[in-house]
Amino acid sequence: MSEKIQLRLGMSVAERIEYMRQEGIAYTINGKKIESMTRLWGKGPEGVRCGDCVQFVTQNYHDGRFFKCRLYGITRGAGTDWRKKWPACGKFTER
Repeated sequence: MSEKIQLRLGMSVAERIEYMRQEGIAYTINGKKIESMTRLWGKGPEGVRCGDCVQFVTQNYHDGRFFKCRLYGITRGAGTDWRKKWPACGKFTER
């Protein structure tokens, strides 16, 4: 059995997935990544969106532009693509 992982900022994608597995939290809930973030960090301020947060970044590669959340993790795959319009999680930090 692997060592118990503690929730913290700066976790790698693999660490976060393992933490969520240990805690019985679905990596995505009904296919919605933002719902797993809300389960981890709680809800953000009312009416605030991910696109307003400092953790929301744009990555340019493969001749395209992709939105990502640093807290969720950044890969070059669609599994970590993010949306500006999603409601912010409890780790929201204004730009």
